Amino acid sequence: MRFKWLGKLMKMSSEISSILKQCGAIKFGRFKLTSGKESNYYIDLRTILAFPEQRKKLIKAYMKVIRENVSDFDCIVGVPTSGLAIASMVAYEMGKPLAYVRLDAREHGLMKGVEGYSGGGKAVVVDDVATTGGSILRAVKILREYEFEVKYAVVAVDREEGARENLAKEKVKLIAIAKISEILEELKEGEGN
Repeated sequence: MRFKWLGKLMKMSSEISSILKQCGAIKFGRFKLTSGKESNYYIDLRTILAFPEQRKKLIKAYMKVIRENVSDFDCIVGVPTSGLAIASMVAYEMGKPLAYVRLDAREHGLMKGVEGYSGGGKAVVVDDVATTGGSILRAVKILREYEFEVKYAVVAVDREEGARENLAKEKVKLIAIAKISEILEELKEGEGN
């Protein structure tokens, strides 16, 4: 049974690698990340929005990991900006309410920190990529202030730079469709063919 589960993960990371490559969503060079860290690669899932077939595959992958890992939830919450587009498609396809957090305090209008669904309850946070988990942690803090229960965050790629551990400290499980180590290995193997 364990090997079957491992096979599923390998297939999903292979599919994510393929999607990133097909869409030009992974770039190599020198980049500054949201976390402030510098990296020799950058993953831009916003690029995938322009590729309908790859976008459908990505959304199906998100739905699959949510269905397999989260048994009970009331809404999908997007982390602006990349996570919001993905979350809206996932929420639509799963027939769930959508919310998003305002990571910066709003000083006009209704001054809400959570937009869209505001009924509280159990939320699954959706983002594109996790590095240290800083954006997700800010979103979780805001959601909890608005009486949402948050136990899960789902991303396409875990950059494996502390997000899993940082989220675990706040009792949030990070679920990644693929890890960067798997993606880089897939891309490296693909170059050999």
